[in-house]
Amino acid sequence: FKDKNKYNISNIASLRDVLARLNVRPDKPLGDIKVREALLRSLDRVTYNKVLLKDTFVPGGPYLPPSVDYGYDELYKYDKNQYNVESAKKLLAEAGWKDTNGDGFVDKDGKNLELNFVFYSGRAELPLYAEATQADAKKVGIKVNLKNVDYNVLDGIGRKGDYDLLISNVLTLQAGDPEVFMNMYLKTGQEQNGSGYSNPKFDALSDKLGVEFDPAKRRELVIEMQKVILDDAASLVFGHPQTNMVSNKSIANAEILPCDYYWLTKDIKSAN
Repeated sequence: FKDKNKYNISNIASLRDVLARLNVRPDKPLGDIKVREALLRSLDRVTYNKVLLKDTFVPGGPYLPPSVDYGYDELYKYDKNQYNVESAKKLLAEAGWKDTNGDGFVDKDGKNLELNFVFYSGRAELPLYAEATQADAKKVGIKVNLKNVDYNVLDGIGRKGDYDLLISNVLTLQAGDPEVFMNMYLKTGQEQNGSGYSNPKFDALSDKLGVEFDPAKRRELVIEMQKVILDDAASLVFGHPQTNMVSNKSIANAEILPCDYYWLTKDIKSAN
């Protein structure tokens, strides 16, 4: 399809996140924000997307993709938990995790820091991200155990919180608005929020969003909600998949749009 004499290729960052929900319950290792921050800083997400996924994904950080106007560039710079191995090691030490027995993994009270990473292989990028996470986390002393499950059981695992990390590919804007997605995994009391995450500031912003109809004000509220997520290291966004439309040279104006469907428009026509 790269033969420009035969085909047109239109591409854009899609409306999708590939993210891992993080179980932040107090009895879990990721209940400690320093451990969450250390994990995020240990992961070279830029390289994952550039090398492993051959530049077909945009690096993650912000909760919403760059294809929509919800502050991606601003928030990417705001995010303090980008790749930084030495900082990750320092945070683990500050949280009391040190390799006392020389096995390559940090430990506390006689137990290694182990995280169970649940994924499904129905989407090709998910095992790649999971394996890369396992490899990079090991470099700072975090042991990641991978568990491949059937997609059909993923929802139940997510609701019960039976994971430390749970990865999926998720649509962020239903009907052109991110409110449902913003709340789904992170608002207190939501059915899909099995991670134990609860932040009064996030909930208050969400409540305001639920009754605000001015688009500019809604945008600002969504940006503020994303800042809370970044401040709390509450989610691990690996990347945003690029989506493509390929058309024969006989077709004009077949341009991909930032949506998950409804790609055929009145503007598509014969090029002759």
